Amino acid sequence: MKSGVMYAGGSGSSESNYGIVQNSSLLPPSLSSTDRKVYFSIDDETFFVWDGNSWIDEKTLRQYDVMPTADESYLGNIVQYIGLPDGTYSQGSFYKCEYNGSVYRWTAINSEGIDELTPSEVESLIDLL
Repeated sequence: MKSGVMYAGGSGSSESNYGIVQNSSLLPPSLSSTDRKVYFSIDDETFFVWDGNSWIDEKTLRQYDVMPTADESYLGNIVQYIGLPDGTYSQGSFYKCEYNGSVYRWTAINSEGIDELTPSEVESLIDLL
């Protein structure tokens, strides 16, 4: 842990794609538009996903190996696709459900994915709550 930030999956490196912060004030103020980062804030009990422009807070980080059909129930939600690349979705990438006035769709919010959280990493995050 360094300055209230603990990194997972990156050998303590700030280059890791996901980490844990004590509170949201310890999130990096900004990242590049191509960065893909996920942090869990202990005090906020919330995941923060960098969408290429800003931090988006998500109470639950949803991961799918088969993407659900985009509809009103998912509107505004961000999910991570962890299934095999299928020509439509890229493994590890994040998608936001959007509505363009006539159709709901999943829109990629970054160009590349991050590593899927392993079950032990998810358990470690849960243990912090």
